[in-house]
Amino acid sequence: MNTGFQKFGAWCGFIAANIFFAGLIAGNLFPPMPPSMTPTEVQAFIQAHSMGIKAGGLLIIISAMFCAI
Repeated sequence: MNTGFQKFGAWCGFIAANIFFAGLIAGNLFPPMPPSMTPTEVQAFIQAHSMGIKAGGLLIIISAMFCAI
């Protein structure tokens, strides 16, 4: 096997982890919501951060691409 491909595969793990955590931060999901939140508070949080949650979800999906390599 080509050593260049092995290095690329090793870097993909690092890239995937960074993009994944960037998605959590972009989605305002890090730190996670406390379990003491009421359903009304959770609904208000999701409505207030809907675009960030969508962008974070997209980044998390993109990070899965690097895990597949």
